[in-house]
Amino acid sequence: MRGSGAGHRAATRGEGLLVNDLYYTYYSVLAMLPDGPQSEYWREWNKMFRDPLVKLQVREQHDARGRFVRGSWDPSMTQWGAQGGRVFSTTMAILSLEVYYRFLPVYRTK
Repeated sequence: MRGSGAGHRAATRGEGLLVNDLYYTYYSVLAMLPDGPQSEYWREWNKMFRDPLVKLQVREQHDARGRFVRGSWDPSMTQWGAQGGRVFSTTMAILSLEVYYRFLPVYRTK
């Protein structure tokens, strides 16, 4: 059910609803990109997801089960993490953060 579970609790702790749903975050970043990284809209949008998303990145080297997890995103902190796991959460977070490095600047005015 939407709005329940650990991912929902992360969003209500101030991490931001935008970073709670990494699937939504990724596609919303793609939708905002045509405005261009220099636009006011993009700068505001970028602030809303970039820093909160980076703060959710795992800093510990190993989890409770002894697995190496540093640099990943904990699936329990996102809405779809239980379904997609650590690989899904990490992949969607990385894709969202690097979207402006992946696409050619076709909307550049100069």
